[in-house]
Amino acid sequence: MKRQVKSARRALEILELYERLRRPAAVNEMAALLGYPQSSTSMLVNSLKDLGYLSYNPADRTFAPSMRIALIGEWIRLGEVGRADLLELMNRLQRETGGTVILSTRQMASVQYIHIIAPESGVGPRGRPGRVRLVVAGALRPIHRVAAGLMLLSDCGNAEISKLVRSINAQSSEPPESLSRLQREIDRARERGYACITGGVLPTTGSIAVRLPYDDMFGKPLALSVSGPAPWIKANEENFARLMRMAVMRYVPADAAESDDDAAARKPASRERGPRATPRVEGNRPARVKRPPGGRPVSPAVAGRAKARR
Repeated sequence: MKRQVKSARRALEILELYERLRRPAAVNEMAALLGYPQSSTSMLVNSLKDLGYLSYNPADRTFAPSMRIALIGEWIRLGEVGRADLLELMNRLQRETGGTVILSTRQMASVQYIHIIAPESGVGPRGRPGRVRLVVAGALRPIHRVAAGLMLLSDCGNAEISKLVRSINAQSSEPPESLSRLQREIDRARERGYACITGGVLPTTGSIAVRLPYDDMFGKPLALSVSGPAPWIKANEENFARLMRMAVMRYVPADAAESDDDAAARKPASRERGPRATPRVEGNRPARVKRPPGGRPVSPAVAGRAKARR
């Protein structure tokens, strides 16, 4: 395991704590929640205050994030889609499904959680199951064990998938992963436009995922998933998949997807790639790509690819 700089990690975890709290907090509360010594927590918090990342209220001795935190990431965009649009999409899915909504990307042979929106309590809207267990942004999961991983691999060609399986088997002490099984799962995800896995990491949980039709500004693929108890995920698989595909299409602006020529220029010419999963709305009938219901028109590049696969 690579050596981590403890103070840097703790400083970032203090900032991430506010996403959970969404209110000012005192040093002793932060230390207790994070399990840090109060003395070192106090030093870190005051350093962040001095740098302008936290503001201090002497009346109750609490700290809160400053506007510098809100503005520091404004230049980062997910393709042409703003962060506000993506958060709106995730919040909408969380309200409609009641599950935990996760934005993920690929990190080598793992899926990394970028942002998580979980129910406020253990029960979602209308009594639907909500939070299963605490999941945190930055967590890594085996790419072949979660639904988001299958969707992130749906862009890859056979040679890259084969190389990945060899790497997984070489580094794992578990029974070897079957290349043919993983390839069948990826092909099925491409055909349906979504992936569903239950019991992949924990036997009691599962997830449904779709591939976002754009990458981040650094070219990394993105996937969106809904997670919850395994029986609940299986019982709602088709309904959740439909909700997710329609929601994603509704929030894709007209110029978000790159053209085929742009994609070819950005990717190495020698890299064999599989077909990207086409969004579908019902059964085996592709969605009406040019103008999603209640949404904005999708770019001609996306429409052309969908028409070619019908």
